[in-house]
Amino acid sequence: MQTQTKVAKHSPKHETTTQTPSERLLSSKEVIIPRELPTTETTLYRDPEKVIRVHPSHKPDTDYEITLYLEITPALPDMSPRCKSYWSNYKTTQTPSTVQDLPSDIRDVYNTVVDEFTTQHTVSIKTGPECNGVCHLKHDHGKNGFITFKTLLKNK
Repeated sequence: MQTQTKVAKHSPKHETTTQTPSERLLSSKEVIIPRELPTTETTLYRDPEKVIRVHPSHKPDTDYEITLYLEITPALPDMSPRCKSYWSNYKTTQTPSTVQDLPSDIRDVYNTVVDEFTTQHTVSIKTGPECNGVCHLKHDHGKNGFITFKTLLKNK
């Protein structure tokens, strides 16, 4: 069994004016970063809107992938995925959406989790247009469907 580190954020009553928006956003939630790089898919963050997981990658020249899973809701802007799910009719595009196109509260959580994971481990975000927070798939599965965003990581 892998040991994990719980990264606790400042409690809301101890907030200071130097906190970033993402630190305030995560103040009442936990990000769980494994002490060692995971060998199986591991949840780093979960709340009612989103789940963020990391897993070893099977892609060439990529060691790990961090994936954000979001339920599609009316509050989300329309997103263009890079890939097509085998059960959906969504159109793909040469210029997929990224986490930068998401509402700031969702984007800030994702970026904070990715930053904490890469800071704690000897991995870095791959360079390239489709490596950091790219809209990967839209799925028709579930109540409203869901969408995924991926960040690709390499060992340093």
